[in-house]
Amino acid sequence: MPRDCKLCDSAIREEIETRWLAGESYRGLETWCAENGEEISDSAIRRHMIEHAFCGDPAESIDFLRWWFEGAAGYVEIRPIPNRKDDREMAFKAVKARRSFITKDFEALRDYFDRGYRSPDMARCGWYFGTCLRDKPVQRTQEGRWIGGSADDVVACPGAWADVDDHGREDDEERMAHAERVLAMLADKGFIPSAVVRSGGGRGRHLYFKFERPEMDCERGRRIVWKLARVLSSDLNVADVARVMRIPGSMHTKSGRIVKVTVEEWRKDALYKPDELEAAIDGIAEALGIDLTRTESVSATDDGGEFTGDWKPVPADFVEEQLPTICARFKAYVQDPNIVTEPIWHKMACLLKSMVPDSSLFHKWSEGYDVGPGKRYNAIETERKFRSSRPMAVLCSTFQELDPMSVCAACRHFQRGSSPATFVRRAYAAKLGLPGLYGAPDEVDGPKMDGLPTKTTEEALHANGGARVAAGAEDLVEVPEDVIVHDPVAWTEDLSEAPEDNTNWCEQPFTNHTARKWAREKKGYFVYVDEEKGKEHLLFRRMATLIKKDFNLQYFFQSCYYYDGTIYTTPTDDGKDEAVIRDFILEALETIKPTWATWSRAEEIKRMLITNLEHDKDHSVESIRVHEVWNTEPLVPFENGLLDMSDPFDHDWRIHEFSPRHRINWKLTIPFFENWHRTPKSWTLAMKDAEVDVLDFFRTTFPDDETRRSILEFLGYCLCRWDQSEECYAILYGPGQNGKSTLLGMLAKAFGIYAVTESVQSLERNRFASACLTRAAIDIVPDMAGTGIEDTSFLKGWIGNDVVRAERKFKASFEFKPQTKLIYGANELPPTKDPTHGYFRRILLYPMMERFKRQGPGWVERLRTPEALSYMCYLGLLHYRQMRREGRNITESKEMLREKDYYWRANDVVKAAIDEGIIELGKDFSVPRDLLQKAMEIYAKETGRKYPGAAKLLERLRNYAPHKIDYSRPRWKGKPIHVWTGVRLGEAGRMLLVSREVVNLDQRKLEYISMPVTEAYAEEHKFDDVSMLESGSLPKGVIQ
Repeated sequence: MPRDCKLCDSAIREEIETRWLAGESYRGLETWCAENGEEISDSAIRRHMIEHAFCGDPAESIDFLRWWFEGAAGYVEIRPIPNRKDDREMAFKAVKARRSFITKDFEALRDYFDRGYRSPDMARCGWYFGTCLRDKPVQRTQEGRWIGGSADDVVACPGAWADVDDHGREDDEERMAHAERVLAMLADKGFIPSAVVRSGGGRGRHLYFKFERPEMDCERGRRIVWKLARVLSSDLNVADVARVMRIPGSMHTKSGRIVKVTVEEWRKDALYKPDELEAAIDGIAEALGIDLTRTESVSATDDGGEFTGDWKPVPADFVEEQLPTICARFKAYVQDPNIVTEPIWHKMACLLKSMVPDSSLFHKWSEGYDVGPGKRYNAIETERKFRSSRPMAVLCSTFQELDPMSVCAACRHFQRGSSPATFVRRAYAAKLGLPGLYGAPDEVDGPKMDGLPTKTTEEALHANGGARVAAGAEDLVEVPEDVIVHDPVAWTEDLSEAPEDNTNWCEQPFTNHTARKWAREKKGYFVYVDEEKGKEHLLFRRMATLIKKDFNLQYFFQSCYYYDGTIYTTPTDDGKDEAVIRDFILEALETIKPTWATWSRAEEIKRMLITNLEHDKDHSVESIRVHEVWNTEPLVPFENGLLDMSDPFDHDWRIHEFSPRHRINWKLTIPFFENWHRTPKSWTLAMKDAEVDVLDFFRTTFPDDETRRSILEFLGYCLCRWDQSEECYAILYGPGQNGKSTLLGMLAKAFGIYAVTESVQSLERNRFASACLTRAAIDIVPDMAGTGIEDTSFLKGWIGNDVVRAERKFKASFEFKPQTKLIYGANELPPTKDPTHGYFRRILLYPMMERFKRQGPGWVERLRTPEALSYMCYLGLLHYRQMRREGRNITESKEMLREKDYYWRANDVVKAAIDEGIIELGKDFSVPRDLLQKAMEIYAKETGRKYPGAAKLLERLRNYAPHKIDYSRPRWKGKPIHVWTGVRLGEAGRMLLVSREVVNLDQRKLEYISMPVTEAYAEEHKFDDVSMLESGSLPKGVIQ
């Protein structure tokens, strides 16, 4: 236990944790501690809960999952499940946290566990994993259906499992003793559990028997699991290949105490063959007299396939004829099945099953469903849906919550709060001349069967009418009567009936103050008043639609963007955009009715709004197309307005007002002073001082006029985010104390939150780094790491207007085209393995070798004043306009080219050899390949460099040569030789010496002699004319 935590060793620790799990606040716990004589602050309690109580071990979880799924490939489902079914808030959080991870990338799962286990928000959840691998990731479709988590998605069964637990029943002792006997019998046969997991604070254990190889016959795996559960008298519900079990290493909080799920016994090498394990189970069952002939985990009757309840069935043809006649909603569903969402489809199955036990009518009304590939009628899936549905008389209000229709609001049946099943049964009773509802059970107070109560009155039939359940969370959460919740699927709603409002809300900043004004004016649209009951109903769907439309919210790069009065923006931290929207909704709800302002309602509306945004083409842009829509206008957004840069010949430096019609999502932190282009007489004293300071700084750090012009052109280019034509990035290179950090600090101050720091090495190696640059206008790295750049393909793609892939944690990856400029500072230039022209041509290398004396303490502050930064931007844009008027690219001065050439040569021995005259290029030259290779080997060794090899040598020579370099194999004196044309040894190359060992027979010793490389080659290959090799032209008459 941590020594500095008072609560860890306290006697009241367990009580505090139990109260906290029950929802008591930290302040309330502090008061309770004081009342019990313990002085523990609320912050200490909070620290204990986050850092000490939730001590889940992601490493243990990863180790177990890696072992269990070893040797198989597929998706592992991870699912948090609320401890209580009525915990609505936690149910929504758990649904959002449901994920799948591929077995090849368990490291991504490690970070997911680390965050989830320590999150207080997930304290009321248990963490579970799918025991079998799926063929697709679990996800929610546009229709609201979950895919990837059913038995049909299972592709491999790694082993058998069982849940042996005490449930607080009278037969617990007998069952646990029976399980122990069976395990002993299995051990005698050589089958000991591969792993035993302590799942909670009681005697419950999870047993795992791992197969030697994952079983691909999932039905066989399910059969073995069912037989194991049957012979152990354990929970038969786990006999499902889609089953989820608690994850070892997670925390169990369901009992009110915090207990870690741990692996008590682990025999990693205990692997079994499925057929042998099944035979052993069959033998034990026979010895104990246990019948294993029924191998289904759930019978057809249990699954709702046969109607065995107290209510008598209604003929299917009568239901088919009357239900669409009585209910306009079902008439619409029958005529157009494509409008039926997954939750509605589920409720339809429940309703039809309450009247007709046969699935034929459900199939008939589902056959027309066809909205595209993968979204068509499937007989097997339809039958499974009908079998898994409980027969219930679903209320009209439930259908209206899930799919609002205007016809329902005017229906006399809907006003009575009944169910379509009620009126069908009444109509059939009237046809038979019977009173009341047809099929009512004879015994009024009998048990409920198949989900239908046995009471005969309508009131009894709809006793749960007040419970309104959110789509996707059926049987999990309850909602107050005055709230209507809708399904978060893609939808578009007509807003033509909205009350007249002259305010242009899209020009208003998306703030809490605006939320209050908007709610007061728009209340009449999304609040429905039931005059008969005198109640107000909040229409979630309409409120979400109206917020999206009125404030013109936008969605791209997996984030929501809103207009803040100047530009479209979103918080820098992932997920904070949703918090802003939720706070806006809470403020609006509190303005209308304070009791409605709850986190859960705001979260539901926010979830619907974001889902709508993602699928609305008018409010969202695909990531790959963002560069075509956003920041495309030639406007520079300063703090005080937009500077138009569309015409390079225009000398008007006028600032225009912000407007939401401009799709701009970045802004400088400084104002632009229009007086810069006017006479200095109109300048303020601060502007005059700024001019002196900025000009003095640039003249000191960049004494060369051409280099100074180049850096100012590049600064102007950085301000013009729409222009990506230069395809370059800048490196400020110098030994230190020469202004690099000062200049980069000025840029960082000007760009504010739209400047990030991601090094080249980070972009290369960290797959999450590029996502940080999606909203950034510039990437500034004051001190570039000296480590090598291994792979430049990403960097070349980034600045070359290519498509780049980005990824945020726990989200799907996406592709986009960058709109970010790169500028780095470096004391030492990083080595690179890419010496190609394609890489080095993209570098603007600014030498900053002038070391100037330290200025006074206010020097840096004077350069970062709004006036100084504004003047720097003005100078940059002035040079940028001149560059564009002249129709040229950014200037590269002679000293810039010289320094880049040094840098290039330091990274490429071939270029260095060409520059130093070792190799000469010429259209009419030729040289034997072996001679050139030998010369390059000697040169590389003398300079301490690595020889690139023949293939790379030829490839790089072809890159540098302005003409074609060919390869041929002519014959010399009857023997073939390898010749390269278009290149020869230079004068410096011919002077390279080869050392050889020669035996002096007279003195009987070895002597070392040196000779030019050309003579050594001629002697070795018996060339008569060495001058021919030196001239680089082989005699044509000799080569045949």
